[in-house]
Amino acid sequence: MSGRPTAVPFITARAGEDPSRARLVALSAGRGIGYQDEHPEDRDERGVLWGRVPQLPIGRPRWKDVHPQRQRICMERLLCQVCTRPADRNHQGWLFLRGSLENTVSEGVLTAQPPLCLAHALLSAEQCRYLADGFQAMRVLHPLLFGVLGTSYILDRFAEPMALPPGDPVPYTHPRVPWVLASQLVRCLLGVTDVDLEQESARPRVGLRYPGPAEGALS
Repeated sequence: MSGRPTAVPFITARAGEDPSRARLVALSAGRGIGYQDEHPEDRDERGVLWGRVPQLPIGRPRWKDVHPQRQRICMERLLCQVCTRPADRNHQGWLFLRGSLENTVSEGVLTAQPPLCLAHALLSAEQCRYLADGFQAMRVLHPLLFGVLGTSYILDRFAEPMALPPGDPVPYTHPRVPWVLASQLVRCLLGVTDVDLEQESARPRVGLRYPGPAEGALS
């Protein structure tokens, strides 16, 4: 955020929240990667391994970094990424923001940025440095679960996991996803309507018919 931010997003990583150095190992029969001391909570409901990061949400904000577990919570439950209340939703869908330097096509865009409540969408538009060059507000009827961002691994000549350079989001349906250490959950935005945020703030907030849930993954 630019200037003096008045809110720290829930998903923002804090000082001391550094990734664990727990050892990664290759699972038998080419089933992907896992932790040597793996626990059930290390994987999401679709079996993807997630990076271990401690929860210390009181330290100095690291504005460029996102906390994997907190980002995942907001994206899974469609909660505001700043305050964790339910994201704003009306008959056109949930409210998302993205920077103007991103792909100008709205329909079908992939995003790792959770939605926002209206109050924090307005605040983010004023204070977030990533939106300082302009932004697009969108209503999304179907923010479908797509996959994950993270570090992909292959096996080196000693059959040990070796990290690959950063790449694109990996769909949950892709055969490489068992080899990803996830750091952010990604949704595919369908049924998108570009909106004016100031006009959205002036609309009545009662008597709205909501669209159906968006819990299913994109196949």
